Amino acid sequence: MAARGQTVPVWQLAAAALAGALLAALLSAASRAAPRDGAPRFVAQPVGAPLAEPYLWLMRMALTGSLTDEAGRCNPGAGGNGCLLDKLLPYEPELRERGNDWPPFGHTMIGHLRLRNIETLLREAVAGGVPGAFAELGVWRGGACVYARAVLNVLGEVDRPVLAFDAFDAIARKTDGYARYGLQGADFIATDQATVTHNFEKYFGALPPSVRFHPGFFNESTKAFREGAPRGTRIAVLRVDGNFYDSYQDVMYNLYEFVPVGGYVIFDDILGFPDVQRFWSDFKADQGLVEELVQIDDFSTWFKKVRDVKIDFSKKRSGA
Repeated sequence: MAARGQTVPVWQLAAAALAGALLAALLSAASRAAPRDGAPRFVAQPVGAPLAEPYLWLMRMALTGSLTDEAGRCNPGAGGNGCLLDKLLPYEPELRERGNDWPPFGHTMIGHLRLRNIETLLREAVAGGVPGAFAELGVWRGGACVYARAVLNVLGEVDRPVLAFDAFDAIARKTDGYARYGLQGADFIATDQATVTHNFEKYFGALPPSVRFHPGFFNESTKAFREGAPRGTRIAVLRVDGNFYDSYQDVMYNLYEFVPVGGYVIFDDILGFPDVQRFWSDFKADQGLVEELVQIDDFSTWFKKVRDVKIDFSKKRSGA
């Protein structure tokens, strides 16, 4: 607060007004979402253009754990104990920006750049009339799906589905697979579906009806989706976070045909895993793809689908 006789800078007044307007809008939406008995229910309420940017900025800050920067970051040098409170390291904004740390209390570990990439591709898909859902394969605590739901709400696409595929807490059974890549802390990575549902409730008051869970390992869940999806099902943005050759192979063989021309595919961790790079080289050659990857940050890439293809399942490799 300025002392008596001092002038308050204009930018401070503008920031205060914007924050107040955003808070009022959020409180108003929350009041509409709560019926008289106090039980929450989801209300599809697009956020108006003047508040969209600060709303999405606040979502990114919360989802990445950047609002709780005092909590620091997990300590990779402490092995599986690196996320215990007495092992945490100081917060570093650059690491969180690029998704190069594990946030102890965040709801996504992909960082700000990859969240903004999701927003950009969803905006382009909607603007270009590309039909279909946002689908993420490997959701952890659900943060990227929460952000996709928020972006679609801002764009007025409140009924466009968000599909969450994950093995959830069953991922702990793959501890040996993660260990061979130097990843530790399976208990930190494993998250059950109820926790992801609760995280949606934190941001929207209740689980949005357009959010659909597909539990199970990818070889099971993506095959079931391919065989059971209604005619005309489309995925406008397909985001894969799988770490392993076979995970990416299962996803792309079963789901790539659902991506229409003009849709987008994101590979979350391809640049950090040689086996995933090998998968992409094999898949691209085997299926005759012409698309080239565009780099997002140190680990992630995306591409826009420019040509329709019929997947040749005879090329699928076993024991890769």
